[in-house]
Amino acid sequence: MPHMKLVSALAALLFCVSNAKAHEAIFAWTYTTDLTAKGHGEFEQWITPRWEKEHGSYSVIDFREEVEYGVSDDFQIALYLNHHYVYTNDDIPVANPVHPKRRLPGVYETGGEDVHAGHDPATPFDSYHFESVSFESIYRLLSPYKTAIGLGFISSPALALRKPSWNGRSSCKKTGSRTDSFGR
Repeated sequence: MPHMKLVSALAALLFCVSNAKAHEAIFAWTYTTDLTAKGHGEFEQWITPRWEKEHGSYSVIDFREEVEYGVSDDFQIALYLNHHYVYTNDDIPVANPVHPKRRLPGVYETGGEDVHAGHDPATPFDSYHFESVSFESIYRLLSPYKTAIGLGFISSPALALRKPSWNGRSSCKKTGSRTDSFGR
């Protein structure tokens, strides 16, 4: 598995040479109303490994680089590069949910979004794939440091090779030492 050694060495090198400074992201996939300060920027790199299926070899490493910039105290923009590496080998068909001791012909455990359609599961699959470029903007209506709660709106269009997308959501945050709860 020389390809996995190369990817592991590259990931280790990136960790060793980088100058790490971070803000308080309490939960990795949670959006809050804390924004990058006006005129400041930040770079983040996310590396998420996924591996292990019931049978065969399966390794996926998702990469995401983010550059964000504080346009104003209440408005932030960010650019993301999304890509991943996939390796699978020795795959077998998935168990039939109706008859667990039987296998579904043509449906394999390591198939799906990471393995190209039509790939022969009896042969190794080794691929790097650039997925998309995403843009994100966050506008904060209320700051949790100036009012009882923080409220912001997030817009995230993505330009992908396969399918473009757009995602909109809101974020709410409550801070401070008061113990009162919402709705009282």
